[in-house]
Amino acid sequence: MSTFTKKIAATCFTLALLCLLCSAAPVAQAGDACYEPTRVYKTVTTWVTKKVAYKRKVTLYRPCGTPYCAWKTFYGTIEIPVTHRVKVCY
Repeated sequence: MSTFTKKIAATCFTLALLCLLCSAAPVAQAGDACYEPTRVYKTVTTWVTKKVAYKRKVTLYRPCGTPYCAWKTFYGTIEIPVTHRVKVCY
């Protein structure tokens, strides 16, 4: 055999061996760790408590016992919903 024929035979053998090795490579399954996780954004609602001032008209009494109307400030707490977007990975 000539050296050219030997080089062609060696190249064909290398290509055949490479094809055989590539076809025998394992395929990634669903449970493997090499997959990219799915990212989903979900809306989460939290509640924030705030103290709010409000005025109310009340009836007060003078020391002599006669009534009169006046505005008085009261404080109450309210809950405000606050929405956040949270990244969830599956």
